[in-house]
Amino acid sequence: MKIKQPLEDTIFNWEGWIFNLLAGIYFLFFSTMVRDISITNFKGEEDVFMPWFGFVLIAISILEIYAFPKKMKYVHLAIQERGGNSGSGFLLWMFHAVISILLVMMALQSFGYDISPENDSTPWWMMLLLFATVIKELFFLFFIWGIEENISKKKYKRPNKKEWILDLILLAYMCIAYSVTWETITYNTPMEKDNLVMYILNIVVASMLFLMFYMPLRIPYLLEEMAGIKTTKDVLIFISSILLVLVPVIAALP
Repeated sequence: MKIKQPLEDTIFNWEGWIFNLLAGIYFLFFSTMVRDISITNFKGEEDVFMPWFGFVLIAISILEIYAFPKKMKYVHLAIQERGGNSGSGFLLWMFHAVISILLVMMALQSFGYDISPENDSTPWWMMLLLFATVIKELFFLFFIWGIEENISKKKYKRPNKKEWILDLILLAYMCIAYSVTWETITYNTPMEKDNLVMYILNIVVASMLFLMFYMPLRIPYLLEEMAGIKTTKDVLIFISSILLVLVPVIAALP
């Protein structure tokens, strides 16, 4: 007799899929707008500053500090209850830390501060801000590893509308962070569509680079998915969800 899967298991299995679906919609319709603003901010004239954009980047970074630890508690509780193992997530965390530092540097650029390596007169407070970002990432690492064992089952039981708010914050952070960092850096890289061999090779390379930047921005969902994959069906669901976001990104490349 087949036991019916409980509601919270269903949400657990499809949450990362929905995250990727919404991310795919963002990359398909909205990412170029954020990317173009970021390019104007990063590569514009010296007297063109966009402090409002800097405030947006700072605000979304602060919101992530609120949302990420709470989301990881939901994730670790779900994994513990199913007897799974999320893995260390250390490599993902390293890339996440790099992206966070790049995001802070982009925010500083919005206020007119020179973030180029050639600048040897960096203010002390700017270095302090970058150091604080590293401390924040170390703080995140403890939650990725699941150091806290006594998680309230009542408080973090699923389904929970509070978790949906956390999901929206993390989705917004992913969208902005990816567009401001990787898309801004590679916006004008040609795919050489006229040369079939080079085009296929560039698709493979671009896909790998995309996943290197995208996966660390969805750490909670990826760790939960990895711990929850038990069958071939689970693998296919996971791959299909990645394609939902990968295809729009690659198709949009010049």
